[in-house]
Amino acid sequence: MALTYDANSAAPPVSGEFNLEVVINSTGTGDYPIAQGYQGVLIETPPGKGSPATLTMLHGNYGLVDGAGNDRIFLGDGSESIGGALGDTLASGTGLNQFLDGHLGNQSILGGTAGTETILGRPRRHDPRRQRRQRNHRRHSGRHDHRRQRRQRIHRRRPRQSVDCRRFRRERDDLGRRGRYDPRRQRRQ
Repeated sequence: MALTYDANSAAPPVSGEFNLEVVINSTGTGDYPIAQGYQGVLIETPPGKGSPATLTMLHGNYGLVDGAGNDRIFLGDGSESIGGALGDTLASGTGLNQFLDGHLGNQSILGGTAGTETILGRPRRHDPRRQRRQRNHRRHSGRHDHRRQRRQRIHRRRPRQSVDCRRFRRERDDLGRRGRYDPRRQRRQ
């Protein structure tokens, strides 16, 4: 691996090894050709300077595992693999076979424009509070209004109770509790 700030002045490659040229620039993006003797080009923002840090796997067939998180990672035109971290944004490129691993969750993954992408993700964790919020939102969003209207129509069809029954419900017994209507029970006059 050769770190350089100038793509034209890379260190000489090591024969028999995988040689990756890492170009550091202010944006983390760009278009540089593969230098003689190298198998890939990677572009990144200077450490601690980019917000969020940006990395472009421009050319070559290689893989990368992000350990920091909250980064933007773009794949290029090679068969590349990326293992994302929490909060990452992963974007596939134009490579023939690309693998994007987002199983750690809380990542945004965008498919590419050509080739075959394999995207590994993970469902959200069980969160009862989130489920309760979603359930309450569905109740009050109007989505199930037809059910509520049907219940109201059924309620309107029920025969109305007699006046005596309603008066009895409003009365309280000796202990201050509301009474229940019982047609078999004889009421005091």
